[in-house]
Amino acid sequence: MMDNKSKILIIFIFWLGFFLPFLGQGEIFAVDYQYIEPQEVKEMVIDSRVETQGTVVALPGALGLQFFYINGCQIYSYYKDFPELEEGDKVKVRGVVSQAQGEKRIKIKEKADIEVLGKDELISPLLISTQDVELSLVGSLIQVQGQVIEKKSPRLFLKDGEREIVIYFKDHAEIDKRKYQEGDFLKVTGVLSLSNEELRILPRRDEDLNFIFSSPELINEEEMNFLILGDNEEDQGVVDFQSIKPYFFIGISVLIIILIVLILLKKRISVK
Repeated sequence: MMDNKSKILIIFIFWLGFFLPFLGQGEIFAVDYQYIEPQEVKEMVIDSRVETQGTVVALPGALGLQFFYINGCQIYSYYKDFPELEEGDKVKVRGVVSQAQGEKRIKIKEKADIEVLGKDELISPLLISTQDVELSLVGSLIQVQGQVIEKKSPRLFLKDGEREIVIYFKDHAEIDKRKYQEGDFLKVTGVLSLSNEELRILPRRDEDLNFIFSSPELINEEEMNFLILGDNEEDQGVVDFQSIKPYFFIGISVLIIILIVLILLKKRISVK
């Protein structure tokens, strides 16, 4: 006959065997997800459980089959398991922080980890100079402009007089790279990405690249600053009418006086 200690031990083993499978699946003890803004994923420790909300700026398949971008970070699925999405959708995402080639992202397990909250306005790209492109903007939709100083497929090297930036053409974007040549001036929209310490802009489609104008040859830095950035320090190249206004009226007055004198001289000559 079993004593009380044996009975208690048997009951404990029974309940442990019953609950152990659920413990392994995390059904009993729920794991909290830390809410972060999309751009804060860069500061998180790998394998952190996070939740975020953001607006879709690059769809699954636009740049790669296993990921898409909300404005601020990449959302990744090994199984390519995503709900139906459109650019401008506002979504809530739950997952763990992972990293690939230096870029941190949120990795989901299944499409149920993504909830479409509704339709948001399409995100306008952040207009910046290439010198302002930095790590804090990785995952964001940005726009730069400048001259193509080198073409080395699948890259274009764009420079606006301050610094050059890589424009990288992903195979899934299906962009006609043949249209762009060294010397061209372009306005480029895309998602800023990080790959092995290289910051690069990923255009999503042909419409993300627009010609400012085509140039048969490269120009120097001073000319490039004038054409692309303008001379912000002294506003050279732009005539300020207010600054020349007094001289304009003085000149008109002098011309009128000369005209009157000529008319009077003509009348005097006629009288004689």
